[in-house]
Amino acid sequence: MGEVYVLDSSAMETLNSLVTAGHSIFDKLDELNEDESILFCDTVKDECRTLFQGEKIAIWVNPVWRTFRGRGAVAYTDCQEVLAEVEDLLDDDQDESEAQALRTMALAYKWAEHHTVVVVSDEETTLEDRCTVREACDALQMKCMTVAEFLARI
Repeated sequence: MGEVYVLDSSAMETLNSLVTAGHSIFDKLDELNEDESILFCDTVKDECRTLFQGEKIAIWVNPVWRTFRGRGAVAYTDCQEVLAEVEDLLDDDQDESEAQALRTMALAYKWAEHHTVVVVSDEETTLEDRCTVREACDALQMKCMTVAEFLARI
């Protein structure tokens, strides 16, 4: 297995916006899923289903999640391990179970123990209490790339 790409909600939003008639990047994402080279956490799945009802990303995300939900699981202890290193990854008024940035980073951090992980995020701004996913990657010394960089690589 080569690199494992962990996608956050902002990456999913960008990917959804890139779908055009007759061409879909989801075929390539399906290939990455078959190779076990792509992951996202449950909160990202839930946000896609809620925010993009009826759109390609919402339709794609459920069957893909079912193929790796065990590998994509994030425990409370995983979140706490990341928060110990990057306190600013959680908004003051947010619960760990609802914080997709934290859960995305916890998933990536857990997988980075035994794999080469790259976090894919287009997040540029956040609420004032929280750092961006890219800033969290820097703090954890993890690779991070934009969707454009991800698509150029795959």
